[in-house]
Amino acid sequence: MRSETQQSLAMAGINGEKYDESCKAVFRNREIMAPILKFVVEEFKDCTLEEIIQCIDADSITDKQAVSELPATMQDMGTEMSAVFEKTIYYDIHFRARNPRLSNEEIMISLHMDFEVQNDYVPRNPTYPIIKRGIYYAAREISSQLGCLTQKSNYAQLEKVYSIWVCNDNIPIELQNTLTRYTFKKEDIIGITNEPEEDYDLMEVVIIRRGKDCIEENIFQYLESVFTSNIDKIKVYVDLPKESEVEMEVAKMTGLGESLYNKAYNEAYEKAYNEAYNEAYNEAYNEAYNEAYNEASEEMVIKLIRKSYLRNGDESMAIKDLQEELDISFEKAKEMFAEKIQQ
Repeated sequence: MRSETQQSLAMAGINGEKYDESCKAVFRNREIMAPILKFVVEEFKDCTLEEIIQCIDADSITDKQAVSELPATMQDMGTEMSAVFEKTIYYDIHFRARNPRLSNEEIMISLHMDFEVQNDYVPRNPTYPIIKRGIYYAAREISSQLGCLTQKSNYAQLEKVYSIWVCNDNIPIELQNTLTRYTFKKEDIIGITNEPEEDYDLMEVVIIRRGKDCIEENIFQYLESVFTSNIDKIKVYVDLPKESEVEMEVAKMTGLGESLYNKAYNEAYEKAYNEAYNEAYNEAYNEAYNEAYNEASEEMVIKLIRKSYLRNGDESMAIKDLQEELDISFEKAKEMFAEKIQQ
């Protein structure tokens, strides 16, 4: 798949919608998601990929159909979250994962994950900073843990939330190929406190800003391989069985991406052709018009000279007639008269 298709994840039209769905289906695979969690989630940095895969709660992964080794039927966490007088939001991929640092055989503590593929880093209508949207999503995920839907009301039951954003396009050059973590930290102003970090370290937003030219960093190389559907490169990071369903999903994304590329290419070609045609037409028209105008002006000058000078022999009247008829200065008319008389 060509690099141009990376810029088409949310393109309008049925092909774009299908590619968007297929892309999300690929990332919903635990095998595909595991390396991303290892690269950006602090709690997983010392875990193996297999351990991370086992930590991901397959039953919580938001999906409308079974993918790869995920169960045929799932208890969906849901992508839509709404509350009275609050904005309805839609998560791209939404799931829970066991917190390996806080969980043990007797206690299960989860990490709540929101994974978003954002194609325009500077959204329009309205324009807003992506980080503010990420913080809002994370905050809503925290608030959703308590209430009538969960039957929980104890603040001690709140669990940490991650909102991870992969941004693809319209990223300022100085921000390309950057990864930023926004965390909730404590700061002792007066005195020193010793409170458990897990009591306040409850929200983290990670912004991954891809660049036009991919740098030699694992997270960017891995994402590049997924978005370009490069199975061989994906297998550098993920142990995928040959002809697995994950490969089939990636291949499907490739085909749809090629379709998008061809559609975009044809539209761009047609636009460029029309622009070139119109430019050439206008240029030819202007040249023909100017040539005809100059010929007409030449004929008009000769007629005026014949009328005012050759017939009456009045040079000043001929120059004045030229000045008025052509709306030019007296000096210009005098110069034109002298030129034509010499001819």
